[in-house]
Amino acid sequence: EAEAMSESRQNYSAMPHTTLVRLCEYIDAHMESTLTLEELGRVAQYSPFHLARRFRQATGQTLHQYVTDRRLAKAQALIATTDLPLHQVAAQAGFSDQSHLSNAFRKAYGCAPSAMRKNLQMMRTDFQDANPKSRYL
Repeated sequence: EAEAMSESRQNYSAMPHTTLVRLCEYIDAHMESTLTLEELGRVAQYSPFHLARRFRQATGQTLHQYVTDRRLAKAQALIATTDLPLHQVAAQAGFSDQSHLSNAFRKAYGCAPSAMRKNLQMMRTDFQDANPKSRYL
């Protein structure tokens, strides 16, 4: 009985899927700007306190963790697909500066953004140099 009560309470307090989708889409569309709990609460139609609690219950991570993860994913994509300077990558991904990006990147991926870019460039060069026709001649 206690388990059923706990489960129903958890379902009651979880965020509806449509609200979660709307919120995540908003975050993706506005990640380059400063996102506040108040602003995100207006999008989700919750108070900042309830938004933070319900988001964590629905996703298993805090809003801050989610936003940081999305920003890191965008930065990683920009590093992999563009030659933008890292300060511009940081700005477009929503980090306050290049140092903030570098620290978050190191923590998440174990290397600096510049090291990842260098490794990706070397991999592309190796791939381009490996001409499959030359192997069979």
